[in-house]
Amino acid sequence: MGTISSIMGTTTKFYYQTEYFKSMIRQNPLFFDEEQLSKGTLVASLSLHTSHIQILFTVLGSLLVALVNLTACSILALVVSWRLALVGLFGSVPIILLAGYLRVRSASTKSKTLSGPRLNGAQYASEVIGAVRTVAALTMENEVCLQLDKRMRESLQVLYKNILVTMPLFTFSESGAFLDMALIFWYGGNLLANGKLETVKLWIVFLAILSGGEGAADFFASSNTSIPDGTTSQQQNYDDEKIRNSLVSIEFHGVEFSYSNSSQHSVLKEIDFMIEPGRNLAIVGPSGSGKSTIIALLEKFYTINNGSILINSSSLNDIDTQYHRSQTGLVSQNTVLFEGTLRNNILLGVRDLSSIDERLENAAKDANIHDFIISLPEGYNAQCGEKGFGFSGALARALVRQPRILLLDEATSALDSLSEKEVLDVLNRISGQTTTITVTHRLATIRKANCILVLVKGRIVERGTHLELMELRGTYWAMNQAQALDKDL
Repeated sequence: MGTISSIMGTTTKFYYQTEYFKSMIRQNPLFFDEEQLSKGTLVASLSLHTSHIQILFTVLGSLLVALVNLTACSILALVVSWRLALVGLFGSVPIILLAGYLRVRSASTKSKTLSGPRLNGAQYASEVIGAVRTVAALTMENEVCLQLDKRMRESLQVLYKNILVTMPLFTFSESGAFLDMALIFWYGGNLLANGKLETVKLWIVFLAILSGGEGAADFFASSNTSIPDGTTSQQQNYDDEKIRNSLVSIEFHGVEFSYSNSSQHSVLKEIDFMIEPGRNLAIVGPSGSGKSTIIALLEKFYTINNGSILINSSSLNDIDTQYHRSQTGLVSQNTVLFEGTLRNNILLGVRDLSSIDERLENAAKDANIHDFIISLPEGYNAQCGEKGFGFSGALARALVRQPRILLLDEATSALDSLSEKEVLDVLNRISGQTTTITVTHRLATIRKANCILVLVKGRIVERGTHLELMELRGTYWAMNQAQALDKDL
């Protein structure tokens, strides 16, 4: 019973935890924006709630049976014959307790071995949940689920070994029942021969103590399991020839969006613009004006309330989400790294592996990071550091996918002035290869954009080239003057 309940609890926890994670990672990003659903809360739920499933399976039934059994049987035996009951209890209980103690110690030792795989899986889950937008943008949902499945199976194997190791101790504790039977028959026989005990009472005490001892053994069998312990998916084919293998145009027509259902708190209001294939659009404006929301809408993180978004004259809503994201490169302000080499991090989410080495090198060269990587002793196989690999690495990750759309969301915000020239060189190098939208507050990096939109409180208040907007002497001009003043200071 102990083996079966332990395996059932462990296996149920494994599958529940995997499905729980799959459910979380496939949620709409709006789900993760809820204040009460922080990363820590979700990770704690993933670990704590699933552990409760295992404990319920392995402990609850045996614990209740053991307590009721042991108490009732001991009382019955003492009432019928206290002399024989004491011999029976002291003959079996010490052996059962010793075996139980050894089993608990064994489980504690095994939990140290188990903590590594468990912590590894928990850290990976936390890492993925924290980077859910990157995972979604790279269409890596299936890959990260398979990776977690692999890590959790390591934990599962350790748990199975733990069960197998504790079973000999379970056998030892069970053997205490046979010693107890011998003692009861020996001492009971003497009492019976001397006329101090009736045959019926002998059998009552014998069965009572035997049942109570078995209940205690089952209790330890359950309690040792409750000790606290510190592939590329199949590609799909789509028939949208308007998008496949071509530069794309992007159109916004009367787009309105709010994070809540209330139109009184709209983030974007009547947004209209068009980008021709291979052109570069820049979006600037004060913080909170809705710039990054446009990027989020193009990544299909959210659904618009009104209006339409067209990609090559096809509604974005009609385009498969995973395919669209596979054709879109996103470079955000915070570059997220996963455990592994530089090569693996740049190739995250890439499904088309044809000529991958050449594409990897070309992307790194376009992003101005190739020379740095090959200067490392291990080159592209060097392990990623904790600090990340900056704008160039994130751009290489986006470019290796050969995206039709490139989205830069405050990607240059952390650069110093000496790096701006390098960024401009990179952006000029990839100009015309993809349709690009750049959201930034560093105006020096977008002066050569084909069109610049100025957003204020969710509305487009100005649009044009850098020179045209400077001649207006409006919001864009004022922003340029303010940044020029900051540099002088």
